[in-house]
Amino acid sequence: MKIENGIPYLIDLEARNPVGFYAKEGSRVNNIEISRAMAELPLTGFTLHQSKDYKLTFNGWSNEELKDKVTEEIKAIFGEKIEVVVSIIKPELHDGRKTVTYRSDWEV
Repeated sequence: MKIENGIPYLIDLEARNPVGFYAKEGSRVNNIEISRAMAELPLTGFTLHQSKDYKLTFNGWSNEELKDKVTEEIKAIFGEKIEVVVSIIKPELHDGRKTVTYRSDWEV
């Protein structure tokens, strides 16, 4: 960020490539839906990865035990049949940066 004449401007933004997420029946899931759901939870960051067998692996950072809530939110988006593995660790065990990373073995 830089400030000119008292007005803040964002600089050096990097666009993200789209990430291909899919529900078990094959419908596409937009990562914005995931971001909106996770924004309601006390997470300092998270990563989400989907493998070719549709399995989702979520790693989040929070001082609260959110495993069940995260699983519930992801299944609400992807459907009940999707396999979800959730891990929540304390933020101090992470590098401290706000991280939201989406990865998928599917091509867009």
